[in-house]
Amino acid sequence: MVKTLIKLSLSAPSGKRVKVVKKGLYLFVLSFIAMACDKKFSPPTPIEPEPVANITDTGFGCKTLPTAPEPFGFTDSTRDENENINCFMYNPSNPEDLIIKVNGDIFGYNKIYKVNLPTRKFTFLGNGSDYLPQVNKKNWLVYSDIENQVWRIKTNGDSAMLLTFMKNCMEPKWDRTGNFILYYQEAYSTIPPRILKVDLKGAIVDYWEVDLNQFATYHRSDKFLIQRSKDAQVTIYEKDLVANTERALISASYSPKGNRYFSNLVVDHLDENFYWSNTAGVFRCNINSLKIDTVFKACPNYNLLYPNLSVYYPDELTVVCRLKTPLTSSVIYHDYRAYQVNLLSRSVTWIKVFK
Repeated sequence: MVKTLIKLSLSAPSGKRVKVVKKGLYLFVLSFIAMACDKKFSPPTPIEPEPVANITDTGFGCKTLPTAPEPFGFTDSTRDENENINCFMYNPSNPEDLIIKVNGDIFGYNKIYKVNLPTRKFTFLGNGSDYLPQVNKKNWLVYSDIENQVWRIKTNGDSAMLLTFMKNCMEPKWDRTGNFILYYQEAYSTIPPRILKVDLKGAIVDYWEVDLNQFATYHRSDKFLIQRSKDAQVTIYEKDLVANTERALISASYSPKGNRYFSNLVVDHLDENFYWSNTAGVFRCNINSLKIDTVFKACPNYNLLYPNLSVYYPDELTVVCRLKTPLTSSVIYHDYRAYQVNLLSRSVTWIKVFK
């Protein structure tokens, strides 16, 4: 952990002027402390993450890929695009149901389904965006579409409702009660980017100004994680809605035009750790100790998509592995596989949704 200590050194000429200056400074410091306490704001202490891999491979077989042919590179090949899962989660109200999002085809991108595993019955729920949909214990699903609108729908496919109309809203999540929805709204006119809290009909209940999207809600307390950027750095903050405070957790380098270091943020169901993914793999940070671990390290022939926590098994992570296998000197085959991973034993189970 990197700690930043700020020392203030004051000096002044001797004499009566010193007493006046010191008295003025003393009153200023007291006023500053009073204002800080009144705002209930905790100064950020960014920490540069230094992930240490505790495993060298995920068990998927880390391999190098052949050199791409010139001048156009590899040709991509895959099976039915409607069977390419890019994220999935268990339905909290029924462990036999999965909510999946597939890449889709030209007739519908990122299709969201509920799948009953014993019967293999698929229920279409909507066309989602690149963000993870979320389902609560009352069988309501929320998601955003490619037009940046937020929807809610029952997992049986009934009662679909559009909650936004400005086409600048995305990444909806349930609060810990499952009665309210939080989503990110892009800046428009004189309104800065915000996270909005709305009821089941879309009426705004509260909002908080933020810098960036990609946030995560807690499950046992009224807190969530947000990202703020400054210069070439992005910092994860824990926002406590009850205490009205923010606490800086960890930081990383940031470029508006580059890949985000903290993508697909998610908090586990015990509110003990949060996870994220990027091109280097999947990472975990303990919220109290701020210790960072590399859960999975990406390899040239695979990358990990949308890590999520199982609602039934707190020590199990769900993740999609995108495997890349050379078929010929010019063709790469892409295979998307859904896995459930036990974080204690490191056992990996392939969940075959499609036969």
